[in-house]
Parts: sequence; C-alpha cells; structure tokens
Amino acid sequence: MIRLSHALTLCVLSDLSHLMAVYHKEAEKVREVARIQYDQKVMEKESVKKMSQIDDEAYLARMKAHADADYYTAQKLAEANKVCPGSCRCVLPCLS
Repeated sequence: MIRLSHALTLCVLSDLSHLMAVYHKEAEKVREVARIQYDQKVMEKESVKKMSQIDDEAYLARMKAHADADYYTAQKLAEANKVCPGSCRCVLPCLS
C-alpha cells in the first residue's frame, strides 16, 4: 500500500512538473507577444511624431516662402513708389 501511494505521489508530481513546464512556456509566449506589441506601439508613436515634425517643417517652409515673397513684393513696390530725397513729386528721379 505504501509503495502504491508513493508511486502515485511520484506520478502526480511528475504530471504537475510537466504542467508547470507547459504553463511556464505559455507564459513566456504571452510575455514575448506583449513585448512585441509594446515595441510596435512605441514605433508607431515615433512614426507619428516624425510625420508631425515633417508636416511642421513643411508648413514653416511654406510660411517662410510666403513671407519672403511678400517682403520681395513690398520691397519692389517701395522701390517703384520711391519719393525723391528732396520731397519733390517728379516722375523721374531727382538728380539733386
């Protein structure tokens, strides 16, 4: 009877050890999947951040181009409407 009980105990311990190994392996798989998903989310956020930076840089470049064009236009308009240094209202530039 004791030998049967001991053999049964060893069998149960063996089964338990096997089940623990299987659960441990499954837990490792779950942890690995969670790590991969986390890394994907991090990469996605970095990608969104880079796209946002690119959009911001493009917007700033457009605004600078518009400002430069406005400045050039204003400068040329000012040159065209330049008043003589002597405050005369002649059509041709003053020679004095």
